[in-house]
Amino acid sequence: MSYIQTLENYCRLLLIINPASGMLQAKSNMFDIVSIFAKGGCIPTTLLTEKSGDAAEFVRKHAGVHDIIVCCGGDGTLNETITGMLQAGQHRPVGFIPCGTTNDMARTLGVPTGNVKKAAKAILSGDAVPQDIGSFCGKRYFNYVASFGAFTKVSYATPRWKKHLFGHMAYVMDGLLAINDIRPWKVRVSCAELEEEGEYAFGSVTNATSIAGLFKLDPKQVSLNDGKFEVMLVRHPKTPADMQEIIDTLLHQDYDRAAEEHKHPMVRFFKTDHITFTPAEEMPWTLDGEFGGTPEVVEIRNLHGAVDLLRKA
Repeated sequence: MSYIQTLENYCRLLLIINPASGMLQAKSNMFDIVSIFAKGGCIPTTLLTEKSGDAAEFVRKHAGVHDIIVCCGGDGTLNETITGMLQAGQHRPVGFIPCGTTNDMARTLGVPTGNVKKAAKAILSGDAVPQDIGSFCGKRYFNYVASFGAFTKVSYATPRWKKHLFGHMAYVMDGLLAINDIRPWKVRVSCAELEEEGEYAFGSVTNATSIAGLFKLDPKQVSLNDGKFEVMLVRHPKTPADMQEIIDTLLHQDYDRAAEEHKHPMVRFFKTDHITFTPAEEMPWTLDGEFGGTPEVVEIRNLHGAVDLLRKA
């Protein structure tokens, strides 16, 4: 029995739509989405975002009088929706209709992509499944990734018009242009599993199997509700041999072997629930594809099972 079927009365549903996301799927399918929920036994209240921060504000104001919250947009819209929920101190199941450009979170969750009607119907038949959320410096949150270094700027700096025109290829094109911008970031990393300082080209704290559609993690190594994040640290290569080691490790995802063969492996991969990064200089972060600021010290904590997502368990 789905979560919605367990409710005694009609389901009061708050539907938040970002009409400008991705390839404008939400805007062109808006009526069909509302109709699917209405026919499925819900009373939908529909709100459209116009600017950044709207989705979080809608949830803070209206979550308390609704049974479930559904957001239709990209990964950033989902981030705002869950952020608003946590900020409001509410606990309502969240449904996600992905229509962004990369849809990393949807791929990890197994939510249908490329078909908003199918995704809406999947919410109606879904269970409320707990998921871990990341706390970033105690003020912001992320659903699937906090990262710094190579290519992370591409996700939030790629112009919206280019994403509308080229879709995911917009990220690939801008990513290729960003290769020349790869540089070392001197950072101290502190957690129970690791204490070291080094120069890194890339670093990420994730709860997903796909990052910007470019980096992939083995689904067998990722659990969305184990109270742990997957951390990847890629040292800045100084020689062709360093670069080859990075490529081989990422290609085969054999992180244990890399650690055994090298005293200081170019790629470190481990799990933790609490980690701190202290960069030697101002360093930009990305949270779920959006700009995360340049904090002097970044403390990340795992909020175990902080939200329930409506999907197949």
